[in-house]
Amino acid sequence: MKTLLMVLLLCLFTAAAMAQRPKSPDYQAQHEAMQKLQFLVGHWEGTGWIAFGGQRSTFTSSEAVEARLDGLVVLVSGLHSVAIPNRPEPMVIHDAFGVFTYDAEAGHYRFRTYLAEGYSGDYTATMEGEDLIWTMQNPQLGDVRYTIRLNEQGQWFEIGERSSDGETWEQFFEMTLDRVAE
Repeated sequence: MKTLLMVLLLCLFTAAAMAQRPKSPDYQAQHEAMQKLQFLVGHWEGTGWIAFGGQRSTFTSSEAVEARLDGLVVLVSGLHSVAIPNRPEPMVIHDAFGVFTYDAEAGHYRFRTYLAEGYSGDYTATMEGEDLIWTMQNPQLGDVRYTIRLNEQGQWFEIGERSSDGETWEQFFEMTLDRVAE
């Protein structure tokens, strides 16, 4: 009787544990979607500009992109800096790390970012044709979207735009990078 009760309890606990087990991810859908981001993989360097308050500033940029876990995760590490007169080293103006994954259930990419200043964020990204577009809400800028693509020369070409109404967009950022290593 004791043994039968133990077996029944074990069956109940096993069934309860199985019922709470998370649904298996759709590996195939994740892998196929993440393959579309492989064009970013490599080490990139170049220049760009950013405009705030009518002032345009130029910067140099370096982006290192790696695919991990059989391509299911894409890591992006970016560093932007400006040359300062009478200073031996450029001043870093943007130091960021990001992680792209694909949420097969939601049908879009997730982009988790971390900045050297301590900020972080979770954003949505999509592929529209050959363009990778990620969006965010910014209290100072309104709706913000970044669009990344390879241009005709095979360079990483990225623009940033902002909108106060979600319909009219104003460009405030542009960057063109050459792949310097795989």
